[in-house]
Amino acid sequence: MLCRYDTYALKCQDIFSVHGFPVGLVQCENNPLGIPHVGSGGFRHFVEKYRRAKDYCTSPFEVRVSNGRKEFVPMPGETIGVAAPRAPRKDEVGEKAVVLRCGPAQDALIAPNSLDGVFTDPPYFANVQYAELIDFCYVWLRSAVGTDTAAFSGSTTRSTHEATGNANQGRGIEQFTAALSAIFSRFARGLKPNRPFVFTFHHNDPAAYAPLVVAMLDAGLCCSGVLPAAAEMSASLHISGTNSSVLDSVFVCRCGAPPDDNGELGLFGPSLAFSEQLRKDIAAVAAGGVKVRIGDVRCIASGLVARSATRALAGRWPSDSPVEVKLRIAEKGIIVTASAVLFDDAVSKVLAGVSAPRRQTSRTESDHAPTV
Repeated sequence: MLCRYDTYALKCQDIFSVHGFPVGLVQCENNPLGIPHVGSGGFRHFVEKYRRAKDYCTSPFEVRVSNGRKEFVPMPGETIGVAAPRAPRKDEVGEKAVVLRCGPAQDALIAPNSLDGVFTDPPYFANVQYAELIDFCYVWLRSAVGTDTAAFSGSTTRSTHEATGNANQGRGIEQFTAALSAIFSRFARGLKPNRPFVFTFHHNDPAAYAPLVVAMLDAGLCCSGVLPAAAEMSASLHISGTNSSVLDSVFVCRCGAPPDDNGELGLFGPSLAFSEQLRKDIAAVAAGGVKVRIGDVRCIASGLVARSATRALAGRWPSDSPVEVKLRIAEKGIIVTASAVLFDDAVSKVLAGVSAPRRQTSRTESDHAPTV
């Protein structure tokens, strides 16, 4: 019943073949081993995916578009992972190592000045229950692996340490914010001087970024830039036809006080500077082949507002105050910033410069992003 039959392509699909959890109206019995060149749900197809991934680790590459065609650009000398033992070269310092740990990020043991960078993708508040979703796979793996392995000793992956909102477990926006703050602070303390702390976020309402503003300021992080990046397929089941964003805002931060903006966008910076930066970012993603819609413009604009509010609040941030107080301050800072840069006007002007969306709806936020 969990195998979905694609009536257009005439093939069987695995349950997570699309970014969603559809309940198919036409079921079929899948061939566990898979049929060559048909469908995506068979064992041979998953093995092939892993083979391609391991090939990429030994010979990584970048992808660029030239004259409408994809080009694969090799990265000579780069590898991902630990190579087979060999004699070190004279110019090498230390050995590569890969360590995977499964546990609460709030409790991770991080030595000061030990990290060259931190790269993460925080949860989207209460919109994705990651543990409940992965339990779908966990119960099958646990039955095969057994309970002697520590990672499979529990009956579920759910934990009180989850950095998510969950009404059933009494975790609201305050608990979500406190968890993000604890994680950001712990890893920021482990960064070497001037090394980056990078994370992505995705929402079309500036107010939804308040927990991130609190977490950055509590951790002593200064946001030096926000970059747009493609994050979703426009055909994703849960956002198709809704004008939700397919873009992420990538926040690049470093420890320390923000430098003098010298006329750059600040809390009360000129709205023209905001509009121009937004225009440049949207033009860049449009040039990369993204069909920009109103949700995309609002998402990137919200990230810029959050960056500006964070820099403006940094010098007078009450890090020892209760999380509820800090959330209110962050929300107010975001509102003031959005008003100062004429948020809605800037979005409308930039949107007018790109192709209009095919369908307008009253919805302005992504399905899988948080509500504050």
